[in-house]
Amino acid sequence: MRQAGQMNEKGYTLVELLAVVVILGIISAIAAAGIGRLIEQSQEKAFVAQALHFKEAANLFITNARVEKPDAFPVQVTYKELFQQGFTEKITDPFTDQELDPEANGTYAEVRANGSIKTVCLQGDKKKLCPESLSGLDEKNIIDK
Repeated sequence: MRQAGQMNEKGYTLVELLAVVVILGIISAIAAAGIGRLIEQSQEKAFVAQALHFKEAANLFITNARVEKPDAFPVQVTYKELFQQGFTEKITDPFTDQELDPEANGTYAEVRANGSIKTVCLQGDKKKLCPESLSGLDEKNIIDK
């Protein structure tokens, strides 16, 4: 039997529940910001990987051109040429998840006089990676279009 002045202390008060909700909100906001940056870093790495893939396809294209004409090779290799000749498939832009149109996209590889690749310029829908040399093919050189 309950005596006067004694209360049943089961459950949580409204203030305790509110404190838990606020703490969970703060933790989720911090986690969301961290996950957003992680996703962006992954997209940047995928963009660089696409540029490196394009470079390798351009190397194969130049090697093939040298077999056909040993003394002549292109000064520039475009995405359109590589796609039409079957050296690459359509490139997917990791920032938009859309395939880049080989007919309209300005992606290219610049070729030195000795037939080696000087640089690659990958142009996505929102971003581009056009360093002055191959050593610049990394995430820090990705810029907004």
